[in-house]
Amino acid sequence: MTGQLLINGKDAWVTWNAFLIMDSIDNLLLPASPKAYTENNFRSQNGKQVFIASPRIDERDVQIEFCILKQTRQEFLVAYKNFVEELLNGVVTLKISFLEDSFKLTVASFLSLGYYEKFGKLSVRFNEPNSVPVIFEALATETSSLLLTEEGKTILI
Repeated sequence: MTGQLLINGKDAWVTWNAFLIMDSIDNLLLPASPKAYTENNFRSQNGKQVFIASPRIDERDVQIEFCILKQTRQEFLVAYKNFVEELLNGVVTLKISFLEDSFKLTVASFLSLGYYEKFGKLSVRFNEPNSVPVIFEALATETSSLLLTEEGKTILI
């Protein structure tokens, strides 16, 4: 199991004794849907105009199930808390050797699937923005606000 799943560069099996449940691979392989095309539906024309130039893919939500195995309840709880803490660090990079691919995701929500003395399951709903996430820290006053330009620059107005 070593080397099969890396989370933020850490081996999931070595660090937390965690691995993916197989349906998760299927969920990761599902492609993102295309963004809706721009349309004009003029009353003066039959049908509608659909502008198909430059198709783009949309963001997507992916549900992934993890299993954590430990020898005791105390070991499980420590690993579980550390695992959740790692996922909440912002952008999560999953590298799956079986797929020879990696995914940049953000956590949307958690769903516990149960704890059974020596192992527990955790389902995580991730969001894949399909673009480069913008990460910044900025201070703003009540009378000013932040504006993000198309070039990725942040402007305080």
